Amino acid sequence: MVMFGIPHLLMLLVGEVEYPTWVLNKASVFVSLFCIFYLIGVKLCPWHGKLIVPQMTKKQIQKIVRVFIFLLLALIVVRIYILYRMTGDLLNTSWGTNRSISEESILMQLYGYFYYSFSSILLVCIYWKMYKYVIIIVLTLLLGVILSRNRMEILPIFISFIWYLLLYMKHINIKTIISIGLLAILGIYLIFALLIFRHAGSINTFLSNNIDVWEFNQSIINMFFSDDGEFGLRNVFYYFIYHDNNFPFFGEGHTYIRILLGFVPTSLSLGMKPSDFAIAMGQAWKPGSIGFSMHPTLFGDSYANFGMFGCIIGLFWGMFIGCLDSYARRFTHNDIKGLLLLILISSRLITIARGSVYNGFMGLIVGIFILNIIFYFISRRKIIFKY
Repeated sequence: MVMFGIPHLLMLLVGEVEYPTWVLNKASVFVSLFCIFYLIGVKLCPWHGKLIVPQMTKKQIQKIVRVFIFLLLALIVVRIYILYRMTGDLLNTSWGTNRSISEESILMQLYGYFYYSFSSILLVCIYWKMYKYVIIIVLTLLLGVILSRNRMEILPIFISFIWYLLLYMKHINIKTIISIGLLAILGIYLIFALLIFRHAGSINTFLSNNIDVWEFNQSIINMFFSDDGEFGLRNVFYYFIYHDNNFPFFGEGHTYIRILLGFVPTSLSLGMKPSDFAIAMGQAWKPGSIGFSMHPTLFGDSYANFGMFGCIIGLFWGMFIGCLDSYARRFTHNDIKGLLLLILISSRLITIARGSVYNGFMGLIVGIFILNIIFYFISRRKIIFKY
């Protein structure tokens, strides 16, 4: 609702609209019905889980933390090595370079699945006041984000601090709300900064442009009050409504067919698994573009897949998140796994909310699987006794 509801409401109140009133009204009805179905879906999945509370000492927690930090550092080092081997100079890497390398390297394709599982350890370190590890993890994540230009990869940092405030404060007061609000604004600021940095090309190009700090900062601030960046994604949703989904591959449910066949490689699906629907939406938004993907928020993606009937898909998301919440609650009092799940789930749900539905969904499912595998081996090594 942050990426659609608030900007949509403000636009209606101000009256500065780019599309006819009927488009905005149709979008309002669609989103309202989607949310109603979503709430029904959540209620269909009440929590019946049993809390799993492990007995862990501070020493055991530190051992697990070191395991995850090692995995995170190894992951970033592997990415740096692949980028250097493919480009010869890390300063020549760009967003386009990263995408090209990802298409050629299976390790780069798997990177995102492991990244959110490993980076979630930041909240554990903050919660247990392991400040030395906090600094190491934050610097490592920032290095990875600078090289990848993937602004979503910065989410674990800010979500970890926000969740810490929510967990640490026994009662939510004005101070907590202001702190969370400032963290959210800082997070959005850096996301916009990374978007500008991405558009600049390679790191060498960015540095050679003699960027003025004040002009760079002003460009970021302007994005808060314009339709650029994440706040402009709703315009793509309006665009699809205005043209009544009259684009190739629209209205065929491709996103959800891909989800159903998520673990089947496209090349082995005998033509049943469609190509990434985000590319089709990108071509609809910018005709003639090649390889350009578009994520028009979860609402826009649902409409593009099913038209007005897409509001019913809110039932699926309600049930999915209800079941996810039921699963995560089982580890509410788990000093490690519960905190890791908070960050993994939060990061991936934000990805889904902005419209990267397939990637967010599959990343979440695989991420939870990775965590379970890691904790299985940890338990076998008797670092902890019950998880």
